[in-house]
Amino acid sequence: MFTFSARPGSSWAVAGKLKIQRKNKVRQRIARLAMALVPCFLMLNVAVLPASAATEPYQAQVSSGAVTLAPGQSKLITLKFKNSGSKTWTAGKSATAVYLYGKSSIFGHPTWLKDDQPAIIKEAKVAPGAMASASFYVKAPSTPGTYSERFLLSYASNAWIKGSVVTVTFTVANAAPVPVTPTPAPMSSASDVIPSSNEWKAELVDKGGIEWQIMPLDHSLVSVTFKNTGTKTWKREGAGYVSMYTWSPKYRQSAFKDSAWKSDTQAATLVEAEVKPGQIGTFRLELRAPEVPGKYQETFQLAAEDSAWLSGGSVTFPVAVGTPDSYIAKGTTSGATNTNGSYSTVLLLASHKIVTLSGNGRLQLTNGFKNAGTAVWNTRSLQLVDVTPALGNAALVRDESWPSSNEAVNASGATAPGEIGFITYTIKAPAKKGDYVARFKLVAEI
Repeated sequence: MFTFSARPGSSWAVAGKLKIQRKNKVRQRIARLAMALVPCFLMLNVAVLPASAATEPYQAQVSSGAVTLAPGQSKLITLKFKNSGSKTWTAGKSATAVYLYGKSSIFGHPTWLKDDQPAIIKEAKVAPGAMASASFYVKAPSTPGTYSERFLLSYASNAWIKGSVVTVTFTVANAAPVPVTPTPAPMSSASDVIPSSNEWKAELVDKGGIEWQIMPLDHSLVSVTFKNTGTKTWKREGAGYVSMYTWSPKYRQSAFKDSAWKSDTQAATLVEAEVKPGQIGTFRLELRAPEVPGKYQETFQLAAEDSAWLSGGSVTFPVAVGTPDSYIAKGTTSGATNTNGSYSTVLLLASHKIVTLSGNGRLQLTNGFKNAGTAVWNTRSLQLVDVTPALGNAALVRDESWPSSNEAVNASGATAPGEIGFITYTIKAPAKKGDYVARFKLVAEI
């Protein structure tokens, strides 16, 4: 296995020195970035609002949220929005993005796209009925107290999605939040034992995997199938309909509850209208990961509503909630100033900071640099500085997709001051086992 380390402020995707003269065009250096912020999360539960008589083209369902910070603390929060309209949302600064309900906020952060625009949604497309999420940093003021901020979604410039206003209550207190340690679900108790029944009986056919890996606050759709081995027909609706409840213990409060669940303890219903004895029934379960990384065991049990628990109708999903690879780095470094303006940048996003690959393995990476100067970047080039330890050709990380031996990518298109220029490129791991550090530098051409 091979590990590429990204130490904030010194290596991965960090700019070094470069200055090249080419026909009156100057490629300006963008120097090293400073420090990395440790991401924290706010879990927001999405409430299902009453449906209106007619569906709006652009409409959302949301809920309020709350977060606690120490004075001056920066924290990453995530807002969730359900597309309850009839139109698909498209991510973009001039499309679907999160805006502040006002011109500026005392919780504003240097990583915000604009004073009133913290972020765009993560998903490229969000179809009707699907969920959208947006993550961005906030920074608490120095004065303790309780504050309230409102955010909303746009679907185009100065066009707002109905029902998308989210109210977040911020509590600024001197005491830091107490970290939570994940606790696995308890073992089954005697009250969870289901008596054998020939009428209501099931056999697990396929639960769709061995272990589910989800990032904090992300969603995962699990499809599980059971064979009806009893004598009763399963139905999706009506008396005795078959559904899936939390288990071990019975009716437990799950950390993976999603807004799509029928209730806090009823996670999914039968997909097919009916499943006769000997046939296969399907249950689609939405899981939303908690904000605390760790190993979890999620157990569910089939039930015929107000009739019986199905013998053999239990399933357990091992879920690993990972630690996010993406991070935000803060710090600006000014470059030279000429008649076209000044040059400085902030590294806002990096898809990975540590990469583990097999020999000659390939991985696509993305970095986002904010133009913090006054000059427009017409092109952005990410160039390899060195790889340590230096082992000659054995340490090459160059991929066949690179334009040249030391240039990972050259992206065209203007990046105006205040905008973010994204760069996506591919690296290839060395063939020899070991730990390597690859250093790159960003070069902007006017």
